[in-house]
Amino acid sequence: MTNTPLSVRNYFKLDLLLAHSHIILRQVFKNRYRLFTNGQLWNDSLKCGKKYLANVIGKSKKFNLTTVQKTLVRVGDSNEWDLTTLTSLLLNTDRPKTLNTTQIQQLDNEDKMLIELRAIRNTLAHHASKTIDNNEFHQLWSKLVAILVVFGGSDEELNELKSDSMFEPSKQPINESNVSEVLRLNSLGSQAHKEQNFSDAITLFTKAVNITDVSNHQRAIVYSNMSASRLALHEKQVSASNMLADDDPTDQRYRALHDAKQARMLSSTSWQGHFRVGKAYAALNDHEKAINSFERALALDPNSIKIQEAINDSQQVLCRQSRHEHLDPRGQPITMQEHLNEMQQKYGHDPQQIRMGHELLGKIDPSAADVIMGHKYEHGDIDIKQNHEQAARYFAKAANQGNAEGMYNLARLTDRGLGVNKDSKFATTLLEKAAEQSADHPKFKGLTNVGVAESEHSLGLRYAEGVFVQKNLSTAAQWYQRAVDHGSAEASNNLAILYLNGTGVEKDLQKANQLFELSARRGDPKAMLNLAWGLLEINDLEMAKIWFDRACEAGNLYAQAKRNDFESALRQKQQIIENHPSSALQAMEEATAFSDLITAIQFENSLSNDSSVYDLNVLNEHAKRGSQTAEKMYNALRHFHNALHLITKSESLTIQQENIFIHEYAQCCRIEHTVAEIPNKNIERKIERIIDRVFQRCCNDSNLINSQLDEDVRVCYVVLHVGSPKINLRFLNSCKQKYPKVVFFLEFSGAMNVMLGQFEAAVSDANAGLKIDPNYYELLFMKATVFVVLEKELDEIINAYQTFLTDAPRDHCKVPESYYSMACRYVECSDDDDLIEETYKQGEEAEKIQLPCFLPYKSDNKMALKAAFEDECSPDLIPVLVPDRRSRLTDLHRIDIFKRHRQWSASMSSNKNAPIGITQKPRVKQPTSKSLIGLKSISLREINPTKDHVYNGYVLSVTIIDEALSWKPSIHLVIEDENYDCDHMVVYDFQDTQGKHLINEVFTIGTKMSIINPYLRIGANDGKPFIRVDDFSSIIFQHESERVVNMCRCCGQSNASHVCSRCKRARYCTKECQIMDWKLYEHKLICIDRSYREKSPKFDEPVAQKFDDQQEDTTQANQLRLPLIPIDAAQNDTGAQTSNLFPLAPAYKEKNVPLGSSVWMASNSLHLLMKRNNHLCLLDRNLDVVKKTPWSSNENVIDICWCDTLDQFFVLGDEDSFVSLHRSTMARKTLPVDPNIKLLCCTCSNSKLYVSNRKGGSNIFIYSLLPNIVLVKQWNSPATCTIEERIEYMRYSNEKLALIINNISHNMRLELRCESTLEKLWSLNLGNYMSPFYGYHICPLPADEWLVIAQTNSRLLHIAPDGTIKASIVYEPRCCSAALFGPDVLAISTDYRLFLHKL
Repeated sequence: MTNTPLSVRNYFKLDLLLAHSHIILRQVFKNRYRLFTNGQLWNDSLKCGKKYLANVIGKSKKFNLTTVQKTLVRVGDSNEWDLTTLTSLLLNTDRPKTLNTTQIQQLDNEDKMLIELRAIRNTLAHHASKTIDNNEFHQLWSKLVAILVVFGGSDEELNELKSDSMFEPSKQPINESNVSEVLRLNSLGSQAHKEQNFSDAITLFTKAVNITDVSNHQRAIVYSNMSASRLALHEKQVSASNMLADDDPTDQRYRALHDAKQARMLSSTSWQGHFRVGKAYAALNDHEKAINSFERALALDPNSIKIQEAINDSQQVLCRQSRHEHLDPRGQPITMQEHLNEMQQKYGHDPQQIRMGHELLGKIDPSAADVIMGHKYEHGDIDIKQNHEQAARYFAKAANQGNAEGMYNLARLTDRGLGVNKDSKFATTLLEKAAEQSADHPKFKGLTNVGVAESEHSLGLRYAEGVFVQKNLSTAAQWYQRAVDHGSAEASNNLAILYLNGTGVEKDLQKANQLFELSARRGDPKAMLNLAWGLLEINDLEMAKIWFDRACEAGNLYAQAKRNDFESALRQKQQIIENHPSSALQAMEEATAFSDLITAIQFENSLSNDSSVYDLNVLNEHAKRGSQTAEKMYNALRHFHNALHLITKSESLTIQQENIFIHEYAQCCRIEHTVAEIPNKNIERKIERIIDRVFQRCCNDSNLINSQLDEDVRVCYVVLHVGSPKINLRFLNSCKQKYPKVVFFLEFSGAMNVMLGQFEAAVSDANAGLKIDPNYYELLFMKATVFVVLEKELDEIINAYQTFLTDAPRDHCKVPESYYSMACRYVECSDDDDLIEETYKQGEEAEKIQLPCFLPYKSDNKMALKAAFEDECSPDLIPVLVPDRRSRLTDLHRIDIFKRHRQWSASMSSNKNAPIGITQKPRVKQPTSKSLIGLKSISLREINPTKDHVYNGYVLSVTIIDEALSWKPSIHLVIEDENYDCDHMVVYDFQDTQGKHLINEVFTIGTKMSIINPYLRIGANDGKPFIRVDDFSSIIFQHESERVVNMCRCCGQSNASHVCSRCKRARYCTKECQIMDWKLYEHKLICIDRSYREKSPKFDEPVAQKFDDQQEDTTQANQLRLPLIPIDAAQNDTGAQTSNLFPLAPAYKEKNVPLGSSVWMASNSLHLLMKRNNHLCLLDRNLDVVKKTPWSSNENVIDICWCDTLDQFFVLGDEDSFVSLHRSTMARKTLPVDPNIKLLCCTCSNSKLYVSNRKGGSNIFIYSLLPNIVLVKQWNSPATCTIEERIEYMRYSNEKLALIINNISHNMRLELRCESTLEKLWSLNLGNYMSPFYGYHICPLPADEWLVIAQTNSRLLHIAPDGTIKASIVYEPRCCSAALFGPDVLAISTDYRLFLHKL
């Protein structure tokens, strides 16, 4: 072990010292036991253990022991108890009331030491790297020795453990013959183990360990092997009897744990012992301790794949347990027949028809049939016995044919080693391949490609939990978002948790709530419970109760177990509301609204223990790099963790423990109170009670009136009640009188005065504090901000900020805000643009060194400055939306409804081979009524979106808010109720000839109607809910006078005066509504020139003989799709192609391009990137430089492309540099591409990066974008081009690659290739238009059209989708390149200028 790094040796020395503490604490326990039981002795017997478990632990709620710990306590042998068990027993055992004052004080002092000892143990146990630097080592060592000396340890003996002797071979008397015998017995035992004669192996190993005069290391090896044999024997016994009991002390697993601990004790610096302890804990289902032991083993053998795989396995199980996956009813194993019976019960499917559909499917889509067979073998069926190996074979067969569902299911089995070898890396690869596919089914248009969203969600879980991959919450959020977009309920719930906690994404409580609701509506029982707690928190008691009941009804076992807790909380809320007048209730709702959203949720699906945005390890790392802010926050967080750990491990605390808690919490608040994020309301109430009790003691005890404890508890009270400024200010006045030199109270008094608008009083508090401590920079910042509000003179404000900036650490979170505030003051009071820009840039520079917990940085001043710089405000703009409408317009479910409705409309309008379906009869019949009398009103939110059900005796009042779609035999609507909730509605039972009349005259936008006995139908094919009407008599239309006339297509306002200039049908009340409808609701899908309707009388007839909607396709419909006679709408649809580009409109904006700039550029809708002099510059739509980063003036840029997925530009230089450039931060990163490839051009899709090299017979290299940029495919000659040819330029658009190819004869051609197969779609000879010796460029246009630029003669060619030239012009001055700058602007770069043209 001489090569063991010093930091690792430090860790294991501390670990050895903690192990030695077991001996000392065992004696402390026995002494206390004797004291508490009137002289009875603890003799480590089974009798003692059983009695203690029953009478002490069983009758107290303080203990929080695992099953393994309880079992070992029951055995009674204190030698088997670990430090966690010992400290729990010592701290939580109730004391007898007969103790005298001296005994109580002694026990209180010991408990204080025990709490500190446990905190050190937890710090070491959860130390991910298992490395301790010298400074931390000496601090922890001194603390531990001091504690153990208090408990009777010898200072001299303990410090002897500090030497490196544990890493050196022990000097023991060795008997060589005994050694030979041990080696022989160990060899025989190992052979018996291989032959699966585990009992014989254990017998041989037992004989070996009883032989004396052999080295500890050799005995440790034998104990380790014996532990492995015991675990193998246990597995064999379980598989034979199918019995599993975790609390049986005679279980081989407990004996294996004992043997493993013996091995670890005999050779604590050998990885085998730690590894075996981990395996024993994993077998006992205590995976947290297993991971701790595996990590120790890995620290001793960092390159061991076996240890890393064990860590991954335990982490995977632990994450599943934390998600309560075992309680999820959807994960319970059921046979195929049971599944079909469940579908029949829920949706009315005939199992026999589905089985017939399976047979048909084999003829149409063999890979899908293989997936079905895989499911049958995985779960078992009527005539098929469960067989995971066969299931894996069928899934693999489907996966090899490119089936995403096959890939996903094979990854599932591979992850768990079911039927195949366990291989996490291969499973990850399968998931990534499945996630690369389109979310739409490749063969059946309109259907979901099952396996894509599931794989995306699984990848999100991997990155969120750090299992099999490096933990990265930002990447997890990206995968979750993709899965959410593709319909995943589970991903919506998990992404909501990230937004709730602000981990991996910017904290957004409103979005978290929307995602919880979206997930719940999609049927996730976990999200239903989370949503219920969240609604309860914001006092929406009715919906909270409804969603909680839905969670229980959906089979959420955790919700069922927590029903009493929920109903108790609900009753408390109801009592508060009943006992408060409306004004008080309104204040209560405002206080709790969304700022505290769902903090009381007992999340059953917490993906990380790091619920806070403040990560202790991250802060520690930044502190080591010299960050004063991180060091300060790290110290505060350590105190807060100590305090929190104290109150979460015990139901009640002793007086001494309460005093310790107050001190730790107060220390945190003094240093940095913002890190003290209390996890939930229950803990907050517990803290309040402790503070009240301690404060009463301080008031009643004359010895405590002016004590440190009194000051501490006042600090805690102030921080806990920061949300009640009036009450807090009165309390702070008394604190300032009692402790006039304590700056903390002056700081918070100033803060309360600011909250109450008493700004002069705040300045007075700040000045008083600064007299005591002139460098107290928190007060300096407060004073500066209050000066702004008081409109002090500019010099006074600037001086105040400058004083703060002088004293505050450079990475203090208020440093950027100070610069932005000063810049705003300059805007108001100065015309010095250079000074404003310089100060603003100082703020941006300060942002770059902010800690991760403060990023992305938020500043209203910064937003105001950006608006001023970019001149975003215009007097000609029509009014914007009022704020109270925005929340519902951005609701994720609403967006999903509109997008699916319009995507289906676009698909049906453009698909010449529209699918035919077969009507699935409704599961139940919807009763009718001719009158609304006696019916109860119901809203969409009260209708359960997860249950197929008719709501008899109810009436649903709605408004139609989007264009009706008609195709035989149903009319599709989007409806909205009085709460602004919306959903799909489908109407049946009308004659074919009525379709046109009904959608044009009856079911029009703005029409209001009532649905009697509404039927919530769950779609037979995709499981999507919608309101179904089978009888027209169930609809009662309101009077025409109630109709919303000229309804805004986005927000629903009446009398919208603005009309879409393209389709002439959609109306909008504001420009913002039009933009939102175009972007969020994808109006662009249906925005076409409607003149075609007037030209073609058949257009309004059903565009396809579809006998049902997307939801209502039966399984049989999936098997057979028949094309109809196509309706060639595209010929008359001017929206299907780009109108003629030429002649170009005159440039409306232009800008000089400095010498030395590059002609190449790339853009998104907001910014344009190009090289100017020695910088890469980001230009806004006014062509002003908003950001820039250095780029060598000697290196030309030869290509740039934009990646929307990563929000990055890819830049290729002629010196073989290839970098990514983040748009918002301009952070630059070299891409993992071999520089020897000699790249020439690059382009990007939403999922891949394509690059080509300069050689003859060019290659095309394809890289995945997520989760990392990795080479996934390579096309070579002749698939790309012949060996005499070279790809000179390349651009991607709409699953196609456009290539400019130059051959040895210098004949140029443009070829369009299929991206996935590289199949040539068409080829166009460019020889007459461009020279091979000059530059050339391709710019994709909408509707599969292209713009080709020839630098030789400055010619622009407009290429049609079929490869023909629509038109060409010569551009003056000489054109070099072009890029679309948003949907309607073409940017053209010339030798010296940049022009923008409106299209």
